[in-house]
Amino acid sequence: MIKDIKVGMLVTLDHDMPRARPMHLVQDDYDGTLWFYTRRSAEKVLETKSDHDVCLSFSDQDDGVYVSLSGKANVIDDRELIDKYWN
Repeated sequence: MIKDIKVGMLVTLDHDMPRARPMHLVQDDYDGTLWFYTRRSAEKVLETKSDHDVCLSFSDQDDGVYVSLSGKANVIDDRELIDKYWN
């Protein structure tokens, strides 16, 4: 459902308060894991290290598609993955 939706809202917890920001998916195929790029110093990195629980929401108003996902976030610093998805 989110294949054609490239930007979603990532929600993390910042001192027990939800915090949302737009994130751009970097992959074209979905294998159960969603990949995003971010700076290592970004607040969301610190937030996901202290609490891995996140929510992602995607919407395509033109097609009436709305998706909300809950899961665990991890920071992966893998050069092969970065090279695979970087364009």
